[in-house]
Amino acid sequence: MLFSERIATRRQRWKIKKPAAVAYFNKTRSVELASKFGLYPPDTLHNIESIDSLPALDDLANSFVLKPVSGSNSRGVFVVTKGIDSFTGEKFSLDYAKNRVGQIKGEAIGTQFVVEERLWNWDGSDDIPYDFKFYTFGKNVAFFHVVRRTNKGNEHWFFKPDCAPLNMKIQRTQEHCSRKLELPDNINDMLHLASKMGKHLNMFIRIDLYATTTGIRFGEFTPFPHGGKGYTDDAEAWLGSLWKDKEGGQFSLIKKLRKYLFARNNSSSPPRVNFCPKTVGYFYNTRY
Repeated sequence: MLFSERIATRRQRWKIKKPAAVAYFNKTRSVELASKFGLYPPDTLHNIESIDSLPALDDLANSFVLKPVSGSNSRGVFVVTKGIDSFTGEKFSLDYAKNRVGQIKGEAIGTQFVVEERLWNWDGSDDIPYDFKFYTFGKNVAFFHVVRRTNKGNEHWFFKPDCAPLNMKIQRTQEHCSRKLELPDNINDMLHLASKMGKHLNMFIRIDLYATTTGIRFGEFTPFPHGGKGYTDDAEAWLGSLWKDKEGGQFSLIKKLRKYLFARNNSSSPPRVNFCPKTVGYFYNTRY
């Protein structure tokens, strides 16, 4: 199956029954899981019910992030750097924020907003922290995508797990940036953490992290990157081929043996297979 078909099938399947790991994909539970790996998101400064109840600017830090609780693709997000909206280069004000939000369809972002601390890119610049997006299938990181967001547009880099450039276009609308990117010193730590979290969830998931002046910070888990749309033919075939288990994770040895015994016995029900930690081996019984 193509990658887009895998994502579409997952979406339909999860409408009927979601795997237990999906519980980690809301904001609170995802933070709980990330914290077990020593990762934390930006600190929350304010929770507000609507843009109209935004605290007075005097009560906000000089630099902060204002974003909707729901939504995607940076819609309704303001990264304020020393009083300037880093996305547009315009001076931030309450009226400015209200006007910008008013231009977005309500259903796209909802009404609730959160004010978070403004993180700083690992190189100490005023850049919005680069997004590091790790495409993981269980513990295996297929590649990672780095995004630099500016008021003039976004720049994109794609890398293999060994940090060599990925010679494949992934999204039709995202060109590889020709400018060389110097990766942060802790990129191997980021890859290791993405692999560990991917192994824990044991499914296909995109794990978003930031490299900042305060270390590696958690972004979010994304089970439907780009909604499964816009991928090139090469990426469709390649990523689809990496999706082995139902959810794109790794078949455990127990599952493999159970499948083998089921075929061998030709029984109407797969045998139960148990792991014996004392002998570090496997045994089974037919249950009936």
